[in-house]
Amino acid sequence: MTEVILGIGSRVKHSQFGKGVIIQIRSDAYEISFIDIGIRMINRDFEGLEIIEAIETASDLATYEKLEKSLIRVLRQFSDVQETVPMGGKWTGGKFVGLSLKSSQMDIPVN
Repeated sequence: MTEVILGIGSRVKHSQFGKGVIIQIRSDAYEISFIDIGIRMINRDFEGLEIIEAIETASDLATYEKLEKSLIRVLRQFSDVQETVPMGGKWTGGKFVGLSLKSSQMDIPVN
């Protein structure tokens, strides 16, 4: 495919998947809903994509991907919320032992 940037709603024909409509534009790919097989990601530079009807895209179009990345970056920078990281399987069935300064012990099972 040449350097044509297709807009949302453009109709295309894929050499393997058949006819479809572009429903999302990403930085490196189009998200296309095909009639027979559903939604697939196709690289923008894929040569086997025939343009049936091109819809121009607005030059100031912000994709969901760009908005999502920007929001994640802002939230990580200004938020004290951290990612939840699952514990390793070696801890399952074990227990957490907490000792206080008054020498009392608290056992918490790890499930």
